Amino acid sequence: MNKLALNLICITALLFVACKQEVVQSIPDENEYFSTIVLSDSTKLHKLVIKGADTYIKELNGEYYFSEDLTITKEQFNILLKMTNPSLSTTERATITRNLSQTWPNKTVFYKLPVQGSLSTNNYNIFLANIQNAFDLITAETSVRFVERTTQPEYINFVFSLTSNSSPLGWSRGRVNQINIYNITYPAIIAHEIMHSMAIMHEQTRPDRDSFIHVYIERVPLQARINFNIMPGYVNHGPFDFESVMLYGSFDFSIDRNLPVLTRLDGSTWNSQRARLTPGDYAGINALY
Repeated sequence: MNKLALNLICITALLFVACKQEVVQSIPDENEYFSTIVLSDSTKLHKLVIKGADTYIKELNGEYYFSEDLTITKEQFNILLKMTNPSLSTTERATITRNLSQTWPNKTVFYKLPVQGSLSTNNYNIFLANIQNAFDLITAETSVRFVERTTQPEYINFVFSLTSNSSPLGWSRGRVNQINIYNITYPAIIAHEIMHSMAIMHEQTRPDRDSFIHVYIERVPLQARINFNIMPGYVNHGPFDFESVMLYGSFDFSIDRNLPVLTRLDGSTWNSQRARLTPGDYAGINALY
């Protein structure tokens, strides 16, 4: 198997399959709420205990991953570390949470279109068209505006990726949000990553998720558990949305493809959908913007 094929199996958002890695080192615990192990590919996997819930963060080549397609900054990681303190008051925790994931000022998201790079002219035009289609999906029922960047220091920079789809979390002063897109033919997948840059999380990270779904984390390889974190302080809007463009499918990242990781409370399963935004998706955006 060549390197590209292996990367596609391990990372691509469409496949959602995790590769097996061995633990080669355990770093002494900082305290009972924070520990780190090193995997065979030199990835560090940090485990933070926040309000009794295990939160996994992958650190690789100086980047921090809250999930496979969602990166956070060192500053955001440090905010999560602060939230492991069980002695934080409700007010202190709320203040810290506000700094974890910020929205774009004035409901305006600035962007820079991708360069053609290795793409053929036809594929490049498809990519450009589907970025616009993704914008149209998001703005159809929201007041968010997408404006091509001139001199603004904060903006989204679209990049074609040979391996994966990913985005940083939310707006941050002075930061360029590089959105990597592998699936250039899927407007809703592009919209999914844009929404991460707008501070929208995966549906399964809702703090109230246990009222709607079962999460069988023991069915997930250790290094893939980052995909099922609970986002501290994330405000949910309305009932759990099983059709959300931001929700993973029941069997994504499962060790055994016959055993679901996510089910409804009645045990039934679902597939992820990456074709449209739902009323619940729009409600979430409008609550933030």
